[in-house]
Amino acid sequence: MNFFQMIKTIFSLFVIITFIGCETREKEKAMLVFDNFNQFPQEIIITQFSKNFVHRTDTLQIESKKDNRIPIDVDRPKYVYVQNDGETQQFFLKPGSRLNISINNGHYVFKGEVKEENAFLEEIRNNQELRKKNWDYSVPFDEFRQQVASYFKHKGQILDKYLPEKKDGLFLRLNAIDDQALANIAILDFISSIKPKSKRDSLFFEYIDRDLLDFNKMETYLDAGRLRAFYGKNGVEYFMRKKYGEDLDSIRKQKEYYVLRDDIISEYFDQPLKSILLYDDLRYYPEEYDYAPDSLQLTPAREMLTRYKDDLNQEAYNALDGILDNYEAKKRAYAKGNFIPEFLLKDKYKQNYELKPVDFDKLVLIDVWASWCGPCIQSFPKVRDLENQHPEQLDVISISIDKNFDLFKKGIDDHEVPGHLKLYAENAFTSDFAKFFQITGIPRYILMDKNGKIIDANLNLEDIENILEAEL
Repeated sequence: MNFFQMIKTIFSLFVIITFIGCETREKEKAMLVFDNFNQFPQEIIITQFSKNFVHRTDTLQIESKKDNRIPIDVDRPKYVYVQNDGETQQFFLKPGSRLNISINNGHYVFKGEVKEENAFLEEIRNNQELRKKNWDYSVPFDEFRQQVASYFKHKGQILDKYLPEKKDGLFLRLNAIDDQALANIAILDFISSIKPKSKRDSLFFEYIDRDLLDFNKMETYLDAGRLRAFYGKNGVEYFMRKKYGEDLDSIRKQKEYYVLRDDIISEYFDQPLKSILLYDDLRYYPEEYDYAPDSLQLTPAREMLTRYKDDLNQEAYNALDGILDNYEAKKRAYAKGNFIPEFLLKDKYKQNYELKPVDFDKLVLIDVWASWCGPCIQSFPKVRDLENQHPEQLDVISISIDKNFDLFKKGIDDHEVPGHLKLYAENAFTSDFAKFFQITGIPRYILMDKNGKIIDANLNLEDIENILEAEL
């Protein structure tokens, strides 16, 4: 029995176990207790999915130890995502459960009804043996499949260690589906790198796991995040190839990517998956639309929302409409001609630095980056070239949104970060700086005149030189 057959067999056995009452149970409070906080105030952001898989995010301030008990409405056993100090962790909760979280030697330690499930998730995040089992995409195909199988065999041994006698099968089923989806994603990613194209296409259809495309069978397990990732990546690709065949590559060049993709979702995916995938695509579309070069001629965000309105459930549509309203309102705050506010940042010596528009005497290009961002680092030479071409008229300020200061410092030690001024925004994407400019992806480029007025707060690097020439 090969790895994929083994996973399918395990899943089939789990399906026999029915999960009673998940749909009809009233929301119950689960309790998160943070025993690991010693400094206050602490900001935590808790995200979970509704029944319709719409994001619900709550931002909470913990002022003291007496505030460390956080009740959460939980309508089913599910994953919740907790962001604190720039890091996001996945936890498993059930209605009525309590989970105490503390830290020992840099790792989370748990107490409570679902401690074994969460201890397993923590072990998977940190297990050194799993980290050593890298998948080498340069080896022959059969050897790569063996590497993938070895990874999941070792992960299964860890699961047996942490949950040897667990009777509630839902977490085990979610984990099995997650593994099945991730293994399939890895194999299909390898196939996508194979040449010639004719061989690649035949292998794609041979190895895509059609059991995962049985939407009725899989609907119960949509909390498995990698299953949704499989649908969004390989499932859409499967139906694209099925519809367009050998003409797909030429059609991709002719048709707007988002419309092509979302039309496929609208046509081939059943509800509720259709709404979930469209919601995931359109959630960040306003930023994508603003950041894309004008030459791509993307469909405006409001028009995209209207285009797929009938394919979205009402909760998803209302959420996207609200996201777009909020985005447009915030965007007006950094519209062209507005002054930027003052921001308190850190310099490379960890000293406070107030970024003030009154200090500018040239055009200023802000390069927003992080040490983990490959495209940011790859673009540094282009930014330095702009800086060198216009030394009398242009200043470059680099602002890192790394998750901690040490990573920022290592980044500027390891790379030739552009700009005479290199600053760090604490709290990464939740910093005041990132929230003001609605920064959800990097690199990001912001251009201001010498008075601190915004010229463009969401530049594409390819367009910067033309805008600079016009301004200068």
